[in-house]
Amino acid sequence: MQTKKLALCAFSLHTLLACGATVSAPNDGSAATSDAGDGAATSNASSDAADSGAETSAPPQAIAIKFAFIKSGSSTDPKAWMNYGVNLDGLTTTKDSQDVCKRAAGAPSGNQEDGTGGIDNSWGRNVMPVFYNLDPTSATGYLVADATGTGKLLLQYKGALLEVPVVHAKMDTNGTTAKFSALVPVQAFGASFKSFAGRFSTSLCSGSAATSIVDQIAQAADILSTGLQSPSLTCDAISIGAELIDVASANPPIGTSPDPCGN
Repeated sequence: MQTKKLALCAFSLHTLLACGATVSAPNDGSAATSDAGDGAATSNASSDAADSGAETSAPPQAIAIKFAFIKSGSSTDPKAWMNYGVNLDGLTTTKDSQDVCKRAAGAPSGNQEDGTGGIDNSWGRNVMPVFYNLDPTSATGYLVADATGTGKLLLQYKGALLEVPVVHAKMDTNGTTAKFSALVPVQAFGASFKSFAGRFSTSLCSGSAATSIVDQIAQAADILSTGLQSPSLTCDAISIGAELIDVASANPPIGTSPDPCGN
């Protein structure tokens, strides 16, 4: 099996048509730092993720691939998400766990739950249900990253590519299949989704419907963008785990489709 690491810079849906400080540390177990000033409590962060069970991988490499299908959950099996991804933070989190970052305002406690064996996949649990409603037939896309480990997941919907910024991503390939995990910075993805939403429906070009979805994106955050956990800090990233099918080397197309909202 070939192992590659990359960084690639996510909700029940009731109305459709409707960070502050971060603890900064690599996932190799080295010391955590904070940009929050003297008041940030870094001692609570799970900085030794490698020793506590979080998976590790080879040094990052530049990559550009396309895939024919992405599986992160299921529209028919509400528990399928539990088996996609890896344990990113070395914890096994339940809805009652107190040793993790603070959920966004209004987020249900269940949003922080881990899958099988501590798998982190809030995207599959809390975000994919939205896309099933928006466009259940689309699942193709691209995955690109530079050698620093920063890049994006591009998902094809309505003839256009929705940009999902990701960081701390890891991809393990086996033939034409790949298992990958990453973190989706919630603010950046919320902005990306809002600018794209009109392609799903022009009713999302403005008004409260698109804003409601962006709020749900924020509520899906279950981890810090550093890959760590700290009860003193608010979650600012969404964990994602998925299986990519029919992977092949390719660059995404240049250019975008016309914006139906006229932006």
